[in-house]
Amino acid sequence: MPTSRLPSRPFRTAWALVCACTLLLASCEPGGGPSADPKAANPSAAASVEPARTPQAGQPAEAPVQLSTGGGSADAPPPSASPAAAPPSPASSQDNAPSPADANGQPSAASGSAAHNPAAASAPPVPEPPPPAAAGQRPPGKQPRTEKSGRAAFEPAGAAKFEVPVVCVQADYGADPEGITLCPPAPLSFKKYKLTAHEASRMAVYWMSTGYGRGISVLAPGSWAVHDAVMGANGSVSFMLQHPNDPEQRIVYSDSGACQGCVIANIGGFFPGMEAWAEQQGFPVEPVRDFARRIPIGLDLLSYSLKISKTGYEAHGVASKEQPFYQFRLLEVNVKNGSRPLATAALNFFADTERQRIPQPMSP
Repeated sequence: MPTSRLPSRPFRTAWALVCACTLLLASCEPGGGPSADPKAANPSAAASVEPARTPQAGQPAEAPVQLSTGGGSADAPPPSASPAAAPPSPASSQDNAPSPADANGQPSAASGSAAHNPAAASAPPVPEPPPPAAAGQRPPGKQPRTEKSGRAAFEPAGAAKFEVPVVCVQADYGADPEGITLCPPAPLSFKKYKLTAHEASRMAVYWMSTGYGRGISVLAPGSWAVHDAVMGANGSVSFMLQHPNDPEQRIVYSDSGACQGCVIANIGGFFPGMEAWAEQQGFPVEPVRDFARRIPIGLDLLSYSLKISKTGYEAHGVASKEQPFYQFRLLEVNVKNGSRPLATAALNFFADTERQRIPQPMSP
């Protein structure tokens, strides 16, 4: 009858060495070894629940754009996280004064806004939009085609609901993105922004298609004219509205698109403390505006006022950035002093729509 035999001593020794070398190599591989998996080293960690992700500490609280004739420092600190810490002050007497040449050629009414000071000093003018990117479309100097189509609904929870006209804008396109339409493919509805009765009676939503069924919306006086509307092949957008009787009064929407150098330089030039970051990316910062004041109004949002030399006019804006994805957009408004309530509405609407589209940074 056959009997089992144990391996010889030399064979057992060799096998032990092979096993030892295998364990040693496994502990040296990237990601291997006992320290590679913290849950294995700490059994209780495997059963723990990851804490909820919250906004990073020190980020500015969301705040409305506020315009007034009060003084202020060039760059104000971020607003407090407490809503009661920075309440809007009553509108200035300048807001209540009748003005025959306000945004719509009618006396303006106060909106209860307050907080910027555009000092009188020279400043570079707001740049004109670039000429049409593609030849053979709309001749330069001719205003874009517009068409009124339906109404946009403002339906914030717990607030009055209003509807305003929608003005569709035919832009010039440097490329032929798919899904371009003259008017929105579906009715426009805004669930967050609180429109006042005064604003609803005088404003309109200007809509420009950016392709694939999407578009930009700008809240502006309904009687203003579209001066230019251009979208480049890289996705950059320049859109300008002007007062029909006063070209000094204008609203400019700008999106840097996929122009990385433009995005980085603008973020470094507009946002305080971002100059070093822009230079690290290889784009030294040059002055982009003559700022009178800059105030953070939320995550990646900045409200600013400009110094201008023309008496009786003001210039304010809101800038928006997305660093992980390199995006930069702004809305800038030049108006007569009496038209400040309408400028405030346009800027706050832009800020509200940007808050909803910007991915909010989270802490690890």
